[in-house]
This record gives sequence, C-alpha cells and structure tokens, in this order.
Amino acid sequence: MEPGPSNAVTDADLVRTTLAGDLAAFAAVVERHHRPLQGFLFRLMLNRHDAEDLVQETFVAAYRHLGRYDARYGFKTWLFTIGRRLAISALRRRRLTHPPGQPLPEPADAADAGDAGVLRREASHDLHAALAELSPAYRQALWLFHVEEMAVADVAAVLGKTGLGTRVLLHRARTALRRQLAGRLADEGTLELAAVPVRADVMMGGK
Repeated sequence: MEPGPSNAVTDADLVRTTLAGDLAAFAAVVERHHRPLQGFLFRLMLNRHDAEDLVQETFVAAYRHLGRYDARYGFKTWLFTIGRRLAISALRRRRLTHPPGQPLPEPADAADAGDAGVLRREASHDLHAALAELSPAYRQALWLFHVEEMAVADVAAVLGKTGLGTRVLLHRARTALRRQLAGRLADEGTLELAAVPVRADVMMGGK
C-alpha cells in the first residue's frame, strides 16, 4: 500500500511512535511545530534570540514529559501551554522589556516592490509596532486566535482561562490594538490609507 501524505500522520501518531523508541518521530514533531511555536513565543518575548532559546527549551520539556500527554486533547495546545509557562518564567526572571515605540521586525515577505508593496510594508510596520505596545496577554490571545487559528477553547487552555474570560480578553485586545493603530496612523497622517486597516484585519477580524 502506498503511504499517504505526511499530514495524514497525526501528532498523536508521532507521540506514540516516539514513546515506542523512535526518535525520528519526535524530530518530525519538532519540524511540524517549530515555526508556529517560534512565532508565538516571539510575540511574548519580543526578541528573536530569546524566543528561539525558549523554543528549544519547550521541545526538551515536551520530550521529557511526553508520557503525560493525553491524546484526547490537542498536542499543539499542550505544546504551546508548556512554551507559554516557560516564557512567563523567563520574563519574570530576566525582566525583559521592549522599548516603547520600537517596531517589531517586519515579516520576511514584506519586501514587495512597487506602490502596492510600499503600502503593504507601511501597514505591516504599523501593525507590528502597535502589537509591540500591547500587553503580553493581549499579544498571546491575538496570535493564538487569529494567526494559529485556535478555537476559543484551545486558546483558553493555553492561557489558563475560562472560555468566557478568553472571549473578553480577545475583545479587549482587539479594542486596544485598534486604538494603538488609530493613534499611530493619525500621528503619521496616514489614517486615510485603505491598505492599512485591511492589513490590520489579519489580526483584528472577528470569528
């Protein structure tokens, strides 16, 4: 029988295979979740080096405690919960801060050419800078829900909140992000640029 596509192998399958002694299966877990986890942790740490260190710590911790994973629940949710706890500990320990007004690095795909590309880069810059001004809790909630596309229940599990508390947090986070964006764009005199709110909807749109 021909093997199915790689995405037909679930996280639970890989966990079982890893626990059976196949380290290559855990390597596949790392490959599958490395980039999303790094993006999430970067939103907490606002420093790529620290985020990458935490990615490694998270996978090490996940491997050590893999036997505790309950396959009835999403592996990604479990992994991100570990990562968040490690990040919170790191923030408390190192007291990392992000200088006000300093924008986050632009995404790698932001270097478009032409006028449309310029508008997209400006929109991306404003959005990332506005996100940097939000609290870590707001950044976490927005990232998990709008970028990782987690269900509210899964976001709640990662953040250690109730479903209602998570919905309230998301509402407040969107409101705060809109306020930050409006203030930045008004200061820059670019509030009329249609491309800016469209770009911002990636993080602010409802579900």
